[in-house]
Amino acid sequence: MDNQEFGSRIAEARKKNGMTQRELAERLDVTDKAVSKWECGKGFPEITLLPKLSKVLGIKPEDLLADKAKVESTGIQTEPVTSQIESVDPQVDLVTNVIRYSGEQQYRKLSRLVFPIICGALGIAAFVCALVDFCITQSLTWSRFPLSALLFCFVVLLPIFLLKKHRTAFGAAVFFAGLIPYLLYLESLVPTKGWVIGLALPIAAMTAGCTALSIWLFLYSKVDRLIAAAIVLADTGVAMNFLINEIVMRYVDKQYFNISVFITAGCFAVATVVLVIIAISRRAAMKKSKK
Repeated sequence: MDNQEFGSRIAEARKKNGMTQRELAERLDVTDKAVSKWECGKGFPEITLLPKLSKVLGIKPEDLLADKAKVESTGIQTEPVTSQIESVDPQVDLVTNVIRYSGEQQYRKLSRLVFPIICGALGIAAFVCALVDFCITQSLTWSRFPLSALLFCFVVLLPIFLLKKHRTAFGAAVFFAGLIPYLLYLESLVPTKGWVIGLALPIAAMTAGCTALSIWLFLYSKVDRLIAAAIVLADTGVAMNFLINEIVMRYVDKQYFNISVFITAGCFAVATVVLVIIAISRRAAMKKSKK
């Protein structure tokens, strides 16, 4: 739930109750400007004010803070609801939403504080590198390496700090989209050529696929977390382990038996099997307890 969604929910309930922003503000002992900011998505009320706000608007607190999908499926309730969804404790649902709401508020405050600090640190580091390099060589030589790395870090951090939703997915997408161009630029600065396309590109492509799978499993799918972890371990520790070893062998044009690859893959395979067994056992125990 973001600011705009929360604000529109308050405005909708206020209008249903036939109140103006000033009337709502007077009943909450706040200014009408505060209510206007809430409804415009420019701020949130204090957590301690949520119970009173819910009571004045005639909305259950869990509906006021519920996710958009839940509200669309059930509708905003402006009167007491007698029927409740089975297997969902309203109090637990309320506490969960309040904790999520508080976490979003803390993250926004932290982002507003940390992001300028990080930008300033990256800018100072870039300026010092460029200044020292220019003072010594009268041009930009070795400083192009740290300058390009700092710029790449800044671009990757932008979606993580600025976006409200899907920060991890967009951050990873920006990272992998800019990785190869960044490596190609580094390749242009060094004598050795051809290693980006022949070595880095296939490895980066596989890593991007594995990362996308991991993000989908843990953030967007409903797959059991133990099963998701088992899939990621099998993908990264077993499949990618052998594939990367094969890519490196072909790049250096040498074929030899690397025992460490098989040991590592074996350890990951064992861990994968253990996680699957635990997941199956836990699911069986849950079904048994329900009976």
